[in-house]
Amino acid sequence: MGLLPTFVVLVLAEAGLRYYHVPTMADPLVGGSLKLHKKSRDPMLIYELVPGAKTVREGVAIAINSAGFRDDEFPETLPDEVYRIVVLGDSVAWGWGVPMAAAFPQVLERQLHERRLKPRASSIVYNLSVDGYSTAQEIRLLETHGLVLQPNLVIISYVLNDPDTRDGGLVQYYAARSALVDLGKRALTNILDRLHGYPREYHHLIHARYRDQTITQFRHLGQISRDRQVPILVVLSPVFRFKLDEPYPWQDLHAFIRGLCEENDLAFLDLYASFRGRDAAEYAYDVWHPTIKGHTLIAQAIVDYLTAFQGTPPKMGSEATRKR
Repeated sequence: MGLLPTFVVLVLAEAGLRYYHVPTMADPLVGGSLKLHKKSRDPMLIYELVPGAKTVREGVAIAINSAGFRDDEFPETLPDEVYRIVVLGDSVAWGWGVPMAAAFPQVLERQLHERRLKPRASSIVYNLSVDGYSTAQEIRLLETHGLVLQPNLVIISYVLNDPDTRDGGLVQYYAARSALVDLGKRALTNILDRLHGYPREYHHLIHARYRDQTITQFRHLGQISRDRQVPILVVLSPVFRFKLDEPYPWQDLHAFIRGLCEENDLAFLDLYASFRGRDAAEYAYDVWHPTIKGHTLIAQAIVDYLTAFQGTPPKMGSEATRKR
């Protein structure tokens, strides 16, 4: 086959793949998502939320504030005594499937206000979570938006699908790349996964595939925490498909993330302890996304944790942490 016919075949293949992946506004899920998101000028973020956007998705009204996040309007100024918490995460912390007021960052803010976390008189929680974001995007958002808010605490909502940069399905609509090359990369990745003998179960697979990147990202978080002298609390959500009468299948991954926190001077809260012994079907819609009841439980676990340490979580490996 000559160069010209080969070139034509490749162009047609690329066009066909792009056409296949073109989002349609007729799809309520896709249409609702495209009203909320736009391509980001920051290539590391890939996409971001549209300030002031409003839509209804999965039967839930969604509104984005003027800063570009699913939260109340951020105040222009705050007294120095206000305790500032910045939350970063994906669709879990964003509040997929629940009203904004029911997402755990908002519930956390209300509960902290009621508890009057000492020694602060009041608290504010900035929810900078974006649905579909990976750990890499969350760290970038912390650097570009979160630290500007001068937080007293940063909470990273870690879900066991976070290493997967394709999670959420939105990247394919906004990343500037060849569909044909992307297809080839996925095929090659699958071949390499088998050659390396990686496990087939999704959560274990992506933590094996992206192990080095995850280690690097947690080192980066530790460096940010030390350089900016702000504590970072990693809050790990369980996979909500465990059975009460069987061992939890992802405990080794929880131990892996806990170990990374220990190595990088990060605080750590394992939410499985709060959900253990409960019927997961009552607290989550699916594998990852909590119901209103689940979000309330998460917020309560964080409040109890922060109250025990008066708002300053100890680093992993400290004496206070060992006692817990």
